[in-house]
Amino acid sequence: DGTLIGKYRKTHLFACSPVYEHHCLSPGDSYEIMEIGGLKFGLLICYDLRFPELARSLALKGAQVLVLVSAWPRSRIEHWRILCAARAIENQLYMVAANRVGQDGEMVFGGSSCLVDPYGIVIGSANDSGEALLVGEIDEEKIASVRKKMPVFEHRREDIY
Repeated sequence: DGTLIGKYRKTHLFACSPVYEHHCLSPGDSYEIMEIGGLKFGLLICYDLRFPELARSLALKGAQVLVLVSAWPRSRIEHWRILCAARAIENQLYMVAANRVGQDGEMVFGGSSCLVDPYGIVIGSANDSGEALLVGEIDEEKIASVRKKMPVFEHRREDIY
């Protein structure tokens, strides 16, 4: 219905050649969980994907789905695929990742948007060169089942880290 249910400002700014976001952007300093249809969602933007601490913090706050929007370059698209699967596996949740495709000046973006389940299985994916619409199903029971079979959140050793 158009009601704003939350907002997120990218917390990790990319500061490597050829993009220096810290010259034109200010980082956000918080995150939140948004609820849609009974599911809890956490948001990430682009470079945030490389910081497992943020994804874990969202999972510990109850996120069942991480949603990532990005402008990830084609030259590092294999990192994208691996990190999307890793965030889903290590946090036992769904990863919905949308990546820019095409070219902007010298930058070529890698597409490869994907939907990854809590086992790290890619259940929907786009190619690296064209626009696409992905449709998939998020199964709340699968999240609960994975977390019950391997209770990694209970096995964490916060006393040593």
